[in-house]
Amino acid sequence: MANAPQPGFNRQAAGYKALQRITVAIRSHIDLGRVLDILTADAGRLLDLSLCSVGRWDPEGRALLFSCEYRRSPAGGGHLTLQGRSFEPGAEPAAAKFEDLLFKEHMSLISTTPSGAAARGAAFLSDLAGSAYVVTPMIADQRLIGLLIAARSADLQAWSEDDVEFLRTAADMAAVCMQHAAMRSQLRVISAVAAEINSCIGERDLLRRLTESAMSVTQSTVGAAGLVEGDHLVCREMCRAGVWSPIDVRLVRNQGLAGWVWTNRAPCVANDARSDPRAEPDLVIRYGVRSALAIPIVNRYGEVLGFFEMQNKAAGVPYGEQDIHLASSLAHHAALALEVRKN
Repeated sequence: MANAPQPGFNRQAAGYKALQRITVAIRSHIDLGRVLDILTADAGRLLDLSLCSVGRWDPEGRALLFSCEYRRSPAGGGHLTLQGRSFEPGAEPAAAKFEDLLFKEHMSLISTTPSGAAARGAAFLSDLAGSAYVVTPMIADQRLIGLLIAARSADLQAWSEDDVEFLRTAADMAAVCMQHAAMRSQLRVISAVAAEINSCIGERDLLRRLTESAMSVTQSTVGAAGLVEGDHLVCREMCRAGVWSPIDVRLVRNQGLAGWVWTNRAPCVANDARSDPRAEPDLVIRYGVRSALAIPIVNRYGEVLGFFEMQNKAAGVPYGEQDIHLASSLAHHAALALEVRKN
C-alpha cells in the first residue's frame, strides 16, 4: 500500500502552483493591479492569512500607499486591513531601525507577537496588533519599490522558513511585474510625445509637454526646461508635482548644472546636489534640490538649443543610466521639434 502524501509536500506543491499562476499572469501582460490581486489572494489562501497587502510608492514618491490586498475575517468577526494606509519614510523617528532593515539591508521582518517588531516599527503596524506578520521588501534595481505584508493569527503555528521563502519569492515576482508595468508606461509616454511633435502646439506648450513626459519616465517630482537666448540659458517655468509656476532663472555657460551641460553638451547627474561643485548653491537651496539630472537639447549640427532638468527622483532614489537614456530620447525629440518650428 502506497504511503499517504505528507501535508508539507501538498503545501509545497500548492506553493509552486501559486507561483506558476503569478508567472503566467505576468507573462500574459495582465494589468498590474490584477497580477497583485492574484498574488495576494494566492498567498492568503496558501498560508492561511488574515491579511496580505501590497504597498507601492504614491505618484510623488513620498509614501508607500497600500492598495491591493486580500482579507479574510477571522473567527469571532472583524478583519485586518491596511487599505488606504500609507507609510512615509523618515517621518517617524521611532521607525528608523525598521527603515534601515528594509531600505538598506533589504531584509524581511518577522514578528510572532504583537509586542515584537511592531513596538519598534512604523505606526501602520499597530493595525496588525494581535497578529503574527511578515514584512517583505520588493526590490528592483537595488532599491525598494514596494512592501508585501502578510499577517495571520498569532495562535497558528510559527512562520516556517518555507512560508517566509514563499513570500520573498512572491515579492520578487511582484517587483518584476511592477518593473514591466513601468517600462510599458515609459514607452507609452515617449510614443505619445513623438506624436505630439507633429501637432501644431506652440513652443511653450511643447516644452511643457516634453518636461512633463521627462518627469514621468524618470519618476521625478520637479522638472524644468529652458532655451538659449543670446548669452544666457533662460528658464521661465517650473513644474512641481504636476503644477506649473513662473520662475526667472538666467544662467551663463558653466553656471549651475544647466550651464555645465550647455558647455559640455553632455548629460549631468548630481545625486547629492548640495555637495556637487557643478550645482548653483543658491538655486539648490531656493528650490530644495536633493538630486538632479540635466540633459542638453542638441540639434543635428551640435548646437545646444536648451536643456531639461529633472529634480528629486521619487522615493529618494538616485538617478541612473536608464534615466539618462530616457530623458535624452525626449531631448532628441525636443531638438527636432524646435528646429521644425524655427524653419
